[in-house]
Amino acid sequence: MKINIFIKLITLIFVSTFFINAANAKTVLRTDEAAIGEADPAKATDYVDSVLMFNVYDALVDETAIFEGGGIRPLLASGWEYADATTLNITLRDGVKFHSGNMLSADDVVFSYNRLMDMGQGFSFLFGNVTEVKALDSKTVQITTSEPYAPLVASLIRLGIVDKDDILANTASGNYGDNGDYGEAYLLTTSAGTGAYKIVNHDPNVKTVLAKNNDYFQGHNSKAPDEVIIKYSVEAATIKTLMVRNEHEISSMWLPNEVVAALEKESNVDIVPIPRPGAWMNKLNNRKAPFDDVHCRRAIQLAYDYDAL
Repeated sequence: MKINIFIKLITLIFVSTFFINAANAKTVLRTDEAAIGEADPAKATDYVDSVLMFNVYDALVDETAIFEGGGIRPLLASGWEYADATTLNITLRDGVKFHSGNMLSADDVVFSYNRLMDMGQGFSFLFGNVTEVKALDSKTVQITTSEPYAPLVASLIRLGIVDKDDILANTASGNYGDNGDYGEAYLLTTSAGTGAYKIVNHDPNVKTVLAKNNDYFQGHNSKAPDEVIIKYSVEAATIKTLMVRNEHEISSMWLPNEVVAALEKESNVDIVPIPRPGAWMNKLNNRKAPFDDVHCRRAIQLAYDYDAL
């Protein structure tokens, strides 16, 4: 059973009161994020991208166990074993459907990996030691690395599996040969995953609307909302007003301290701290000035107060 709305919302969801749309009696969870959300799992890197990816797409292994203090668990995989120090064989779970209704197969995993590496974005850098990913049969994937690579299984958390047939049926012209644009334009507004929620509408500058995937192979927690609305870059003062009016269920983590302090005084608002691991990064485009100059990049590196960090 899985509610899995967002990593940061797993605890909060149980104390939230959903908005109920009287027209069709569906429950709606309204939340917000500060950044523009990238809905394509081959491009996703930021926090809000992960919010979308982990709810719309599934990986071969499960990330939530790490946040719960456990190890890595199978998700789309039912198990795995090393044939030797550089060869990992993964067995896929039976009966998993994509949002399109297509069934998951090893070809989808191979396609998802090739798509990630050909596009060269997102977390493709995690798989630099991988020399080959191939399907041994419809339910078995083999991954070969150039040398023993301990983080390989953990890295698979960031390989969101996409629906090969759905994407290839919806490609436009692009830079990837016979694969056209690899479905980049298609995934700007829709989803091709197996996740607990599917994209109904996605405007990265305004909002994303997610609907419950009723065919989700793990089922849903009884408290899981039917619909989730994620708004982007909403002013903190507006979020405060909406929450006081019960017109917004969960805020992002980016509210200023003074707004959080004001909301703590409201009887209908709960402030719930959730300790979690995290990583912060600054991105520089080394193809454009001044960051195309290695000396500039080194100067920025040396300017960091590492002791303070």
